[in-house]
Amino acid sequence: MSRRAVPKANTAADGEGTPMSIRLHIEELVVDGTTAGAHEAADLRAALQGHLLQLLQERGLPELAGGPSLALHSLQAPAVEAPGHGGARALGEQIAVSIHAGLAGVHAGPHG
Repeated sequence: MSRRAVPKANTAADGEGTPMSIRLHIEELVVDGTTAGAHEAADLRAALQGHLLQLLQERGLPELAGGPSLALHSLQAPAVEAPGHGGARALGEQIAVSIHAGLAGVHAGPHG
């Protein structure tokens, strides 16, 4: 599945109200083990975008290694298991949580 998600968030990452602008572009998201059709893919994408935007607005991100601007060609994120119920929307929300966790892990840089 190839989809683009561009959530934008202004959030106070420093705890003092200084706004931080986040722009995230996901070129491709591969979801193995699903036979989702176009409607389910649209639901998954909408849930992923909405929930990731919510996470970024509520939690922001720690300061990233590499400064205020960082480009990643890939992201290591925690595994996601298909939900027992909730379908594409629940899966999209789980993927958003995993992506946010992966981005939050980037702040430490390669040597932790």
